[in-house]
Amino acid sequence: VYNSVLVVRTEKELGSPPQSLIELAGREEQARAWKLAVERRLHDKYGVPWDLMVNMTQPNKEKLLRRMTEGEDGRSVKVAKKRLLVLHAMHGLGNRMRALGSAISMAESTGRELVVIWERDMHVAARFSDLFESEDFVVLESFTTRWTALANQAAKWDSAWSNFSFYNYMEQEEGAVKNKLIEDDANRHIYYKGAFVIVSPHHTNWVKDSENLQRLKPVPAIQSILDEVEAKCGGATALSRFVGVHIRDRQLDTDIDGVDTSREYGDAAVKVINHWRSRSSFRNFVPKMLEMLEDDPGTKFFVSCDTISVLQQLQESLPDGTVVYIPRSCDERIAECMQYAVADVFTLSKTKTILGSQWSSFTEAAQRLSRQAPVYLAGRDFAVAKEDKREAEEWRRKQELRAAVKRKRER
Repeated sequence: VYNSVLVVRTEKELGSPPQSLIELAGREEQARAWKLAVERRLHDKYGVPWDLMVNMTQPNKEKLLRRMTEGEDGRSVKVAKKRLLVLHAMHGLGNRMRALGSAISMAESTGRELVVIWERDMHVAARFSDLFESEDFVVLESFTTRWTALANQAAKWDSAWSNFSFYNYMEQEEGAVKNKLIEDDANRHIYYKGAFVIVSPHHTNWVKDSENLQRLKPVPAIQSILDEVEAKCGGATALSRFVGVHIRDRQLDTDIDGVDTSREYGDAAVKVINHWRSRSSFRNFVPKMLEMLEDDPGTKFFVSCDTISVLQQLQESLPDGTVVYIPRSCDERIAECMQYAVADVFTLSKTKTILGSQWSSFTEAAQRLSRQAPVYLAGRDFAVAKEDKREAEEWRRKQELRAAVKRKRER
């Protein structure tokens, strides 16, 4: 496909065989033609909207086209076209990770190609490529079309959008419905925007979603940090005997610069989150950690916290040599800090037990990455306030019932 007229002289005029169009065209012309050919193939045959491709690198377009054509052998026999699952991951690292785990499950279960929109914002100011390697799916670093336009008007400017089913779990956005059942229609693509697991019981579940996260591979810079902290703890075997501790010490109003919490989460959610944040202050962890040391003086803790000063205070509050953490110079949401956060959550997942924070997707991410560690939450399993005791007891009863049902099934 060329947007210029190429005049090919005859063999008689040139005294040699005529050149091919590829030879006559310059490299830039060839690159433009190839780019357009790939885009038209993705759009016209596979229904990939232009809004997605305009934010997609050329290598990612080619990668997506290769994956969409897998299984086609060029014969006339009609083969069902692959469909997309577009995940627009939102909010913090833990939120995005759990959404990603469930999106991979859904894509694999329904035979879809996964496209992940991972935008840098105030919650996570790091690219996906700053944190993880992606070999199994395409990642977009930006997406300029807003939700209201996408759900209501997009098909008017690009008919490809008319073959999408739209789902949005971000309740503060117009038309969003959290936890709406996401159905698999083999003839339609899916766009999902959210910070939560996809609700689709036949296609996603805790085990599958968690196994997907366990396959994530941190980039070399983070792997280097992981290797260092493992060595600092005495090796992989020694680290597996540590107790992991995740402390969510900040209240929402001091957590993320520039975020209007009421607008972002809603007043009701803010009240609940702050309630549990007050229960996960580092001061509530110290008595539990001292209790564990009293039971076993050889206990050591790997600690992750959202505030550097707390890490230092905690180390001073406990006997020398019992607290290990990853030294750092930042605790914000920029790329460097997010790399430390990824190193934290992967290290937590390698410990034997995790003391975590209630209503924290970061604690949840550590639990999902772990293949063995039981998790005990501040305010629910220890440091329980008087007004929370009834809820804590109800939780324990539910857990005991689930355990009993599991044992019965295993028999």
